[in-house]
Amino acid sequence: VIMPQVGIIRNGYSTLRQMDDFDVNSISKVHIWPEYLDDLSGIETLQHVVVVCYLDEQKPLEENASLRQKQKHNPSFGQFATSHPLRRNAVFYKTGLFAGIEGGTLLVQGIRVLDMTPVIDIRAANIHDMNGLSLCAVKK
Repeated sequence: VIMPQVGIIRNGYSTLRQMDDFDVNSISKVHIWPEYLDDLSGIETLQHVVVVCYLDEQKPLEENASLRQKQKHNPSFGQFATSHPLRRNAVFYKTGLFAGIEGGTLLVQGIRVLDMTPVIDIRAANIHDMNGLSLCAVKK
């Protein structure tokens, strides 16, 4: 699988420790590469956007022994039953508030991602992104 990078995130959060104090009102600047600028057409009509990223600094799951320790809600759950960011594949998405466009830069509020994270896609948010588990039937 080969996915082109369409841009990069700039937001000043360069370490995981800084992310502990993440401000949900902060604005991330998603710099879009010139060959993808036409794809931003119409994005100003959206309230929320989904930014799909590649977590390039994440170690593969096999190398990260702390995953089970970080699954506080249910350590017996497998990776596919959680939303924990440590994954086999480092693809990540975050829904944020559309905050504007400055030239070839998309402004998105509230996406908790490290500075310089590669962006592989941007999508319109749908109802599932907005409501998450509230739309899912929970088995008992």
